[in-house]
Amino acid sequence: WPISIVRDDPSYIDSIWPIGFIIMAVSAGMFAGTSLQQPVFWMTLLWGGRLGLHLFTRWLREGADKRYEAIKARAKINVHLFVLIYVFVMQGILLWLVALPIQHAMAAPQAALGTLAWVLLGLCLTISPFLWGGVFSRFRNGVPLAMVLTGIAVGTLTPVMWPTDIGLAVSAILFGFCVFMSPSAITNFTRHNLPPESWAASIGLFTVIFATTQTVGPIAAGWIGDVTGDIGNALRAAAGVLFWGAAFACLQRPIER
Repeated sequence: WPISIVRDDPSYIDSIWPIGFIIMAVSAGMFAGTSLQQPVFWMTLLWGGRLGLHLFTRWLREGADKRYEAIKARAKINVHLFVLIYVFVMQGILLWLVALPIQHAMAAPQAALGTLAWVLLGLCLTISPFLWGGVFSRFRNGVPLAMVLTGIAVGTLTPVMWPTDIGLAVSAILFGFCVFMSPSAITNFTRHNLPPESWAASIGLFTVIFATTQTVGPIAAGWIGDVTGDIGNALRAAAGVLFWGAAFACLQRPIER
């Protein structure tokens, strides 16, 4: 993001995303011990390298991508902050999300069950904005965020409390319906309760906190799993944090202007 500010061109990032897949393939490849898992490792590694090289040479040859110029033109707030939210944070989340099925294929033996879980997750992610639209338009307080966080918490706990194939499917559905809606809930609250001139600062603060905890959270979860010897404890801790956040969100009332 700072590089895009200096260059006034975020389109170079297209050539950086594939490096994430290479890093993911190398890290997950440590656990790829079977002959069926090794091809996934090498295909991901080669695909990420080829795509990254192609996009980088295209950027050098053609310069700024017109798609990103169009994104910048739509900014209603500070353009660099808008690019941070719309391009870097959202595409970073998508990079993480897309990488997860590949890691699963390299580490999990139940390929069919894992595939079903990801199909359900993807379908629910697609449907979720339509389901939450009415909730966001109805409430001006913290109730939508509390509902979203509670849904994620329940989805996180489900495979621990209900360790069956059905439990995994239910977890994928709940998680899919809720996981991308917390930024929308924050944005909804901001637009309902704060004057337009403060939207950029408030959403920017949320974005920084969100990005920081997105980094710290998985590290903390892995540490808890390693120390206790049970990754289920990490999921319980994550659910506890989410319930705690939901409780605070319930206390947030509309701001009178």
